Amino acid sequence: MLLRGVFFEGWHPAATPVPVRSKEEFLSSLASAFSRDELSDPERIAAIVFRVLARHVSDGESEKVKSVLPKEIRELWA
Repeated sequence: MLLRGVFFEGWHPAATPVPVRSKEEFLSSLASAFSRDELSDPERIAAIVFRVLARHVSDGESEKVKSVLPKEIRELWA
C-alpha cells in the first residue's frame, strides 16, 4: 500500500501529516481534495470517513485517535 501510494498515486510522505488545527482548515482541505465533485459537502465527507473508521478500528484505538484531534474536529466525529 505504501509503495502504491508513492509510485502510483504521487503521495509524498514528507508532506504529511498536514498540521490542521481548526475545523475551518480541516473542512477546507477536504473541500479542495474533493473539488471535482460538485455535490461534495466537506462536513458530510468528514462524517462518512469517521463512520468508516469507527467500524474498522477498535473502540480503544478510536478513542486514542479522537484524543489527539483538536476539539473542533473531534466534534465532527459523532
